[in-house]
Amino acid sequence: MVDGLSDLLERYAEFADPVIIEELRELVDDLRGLRIQEINSTRKGGGVAEILSSTVPFLRGLGFDVRWDVISAEPEFFRVTKTLHNFLQGRDGFSPSMIKLYWDTLEKNKDVLDKESDVIIIHDPQPLGLIKFLSDEVRRNKKVIWRCHVHLETIPLAKMKDIEFFLRSMVESYDAAIFSTFQYLPLWNVVSFVIPHSSIRSPKRTES
Repeated sequence: MVDGLSDLLERYAEFADPVIIEELRELVDDLRGLRIQEINSTRKGGGVAEILSSTVPFLRGLGFDVRWDVISAEPEFFRVTKTLHNFLQGRDGFSPSMIKLYWDTLEKNKDVLDKESDVIIIHDPQPLGLIKFLSDEVRRNKKVIWRCHVHLETIPLAKMKDIEFFLRSMVESYDAAIFSTFQYLPLWNVVSFVIPHSSIRSPKRTES
């Protein structure tokens, strides 16, 4: 057992089902030494940063080797991805001309990918395309997962055109995708899991 693991889980035992605590112990034993990389678009602000700021320390506390990296980009890139976000939820505004800026920015960030990690988890559309900069040889010994935190609105295919292909080709390149609810699942060819949002905080000890 990893040093400190028992103490960490004991602090959650008061609030979590004992079965879950035992499953976590077994998971750590089975995956000891696993190296995980989390990638998103910002260190502060927004729900994803809040989730990672708590879950990354929790995973480290369980004994996993976890690093958290953030892409860098000019404000225009984030305006483009915000427009894409809104488009995915049914609004107009995103156009194929924005795709070039998207790829140019991610190419500049390709070195953020940790090729030594066993699992790479990429969050939301902003860094989604980073998977295209991993060679088949590098990917052979790792799993790359996309974690989608946004609602993907059902948009008519005629309206999507190049934009649907742009997104779908990236998502279907992943080994798996994680969505927050069943309503978020797109009808695309990717192994999908539903995991509700969570933000883990270490329970405080109470003085007796």
